Amino acid sequence: FAKKDFAQAIEMYQLALLLDPNLYEAALFTGDVYYATAEQKKAGEWFARAAAINPNRETAFRYWGDSLMKQGHVTEAGDKFVEAYLAEPYSRLSRAAFLNWGQKVNVSINHPEVEIPTNVTSQQQGQVTINLDPKTLAKDDKTGAGAAWLLYSLVRGGWGSANFAKQYPNEKKYRHSLKEEADALRAAIKSYEEQQKKAKSTDPSLQLLAKLEKEGLLESYILLALPDEGIAQDYPDYRRTNLENLRRYVKQYVLTGGAR
Repeated sequence: FAKKDFAQAIEMYQLALLLDPNLYEAALFTGDVYYATAEQKKAGEWFARAAAINPNRETAFRYWGDSLMKQGHVTEAGDKFVEAYLAEPYSRLSRAAFLNWGQKVNVSINHPEVEIPTNVTSQQQGQVTINLDPKTLAKDDKTGAGAAWLLYSLVRGGWGSANFAKQYPNEKKYRHSLKEEADALRAAIKSYEEQQKKAKSTDPSLQLLAKLEKEGLLESYILLALPDEGIAQDYPDYRRTNLENLRRYVKQYVLTGGAR
């Protein structure tokens, strides 16, 4: 392939597939040969085969998107870049390809803006530090947001000091998890909605979180918009059974510029 001896390259890749029909790279690189020789229809067929072999890798989807762009099929290309992003959302390459497609087709790609005015850290089991924005404790709070975010902090503090060990008995070291963040945000949402019964105004961030929760997209938002090293570890398990939720979140929010 490097020498542009494409006929010989395809022969070798096909031999590799005969030896191992599930060899992702052999299908992927066969498609790459056809991409290089401008046979984009055949390239797409092989990228599709690679993606079928392992849909949890982003490369085939990304290459497939590039091939579709070469053919002027920008909408279909966007679908493939979304799939690449959802296969490996924390990959620099999949994110860059998704954003680059958005720029080329003038689509604003952003997550919804949610301000969480508190920070919770746990250095080790039993040691939790909570830093609250002073605004959350303002006496003239007319939204109920202050009480909601205080509860969010307390729930997360409980996870750092005790709940994590109960929920993840096989993990020796505490980490910030999807379950923890979802639990804390749901507590904040519930508190906020109770406060709203007598509140005089609304809080945009909590309104949006409540909307995401009602639509069944709260976990998708956390995993794609708020990941850290701990939360990212929960992505594969969630994706395995909730891929449609992730797609729906990207379609309704990320592809609409983070629309509320």
